[in-house]
Amino acid sequence: MMLGQIIRDLGTGQIMVALLNHADQSDLVARLDGAACRNGEGIGDYAAASLERFINRANDEAWLALMGSIEQAAGTTADPGGICLRVMLDWALREEIHRNQHEQQKSRQNHCSNSVNSVSCPCIRG
Repeated sequence: MMLGQIIRDLGTGQIMVALLNHADQSDLVARLDGAACRNGEGIGDYAAASLERFINRANDEAWLALMGSIEQAAGTTADPGGICLRVMLDWALREEIHRNQHEQQKSRQNHCSNSVNSVSCPCIRG
């Protein structure tokens, strides 16, 4: 089966969540639900956007990891679509955490550089 077909077969966000629940990926579903709530989205919409984020932003290393996961599962009873979904969503969740941490750090740096007296800046003091 071709990777493009696997991705197309994942369907909508609600189908993705159903696949994850069926595959007993409750930890990933919980992480998705938390991220969806933080972003003011439903879990299905967030899952679909996360998949799109992987497709558009993942680097070569992430794609290679995805292909490696599919290859490792070849010959087993594991569902290739479920494997793709797990790897792609996990990457998207980690990428969002990294992006948020980067934005917070950047915001703190801007706060300190904009301060008239940087000694009084709470970022410097503590």
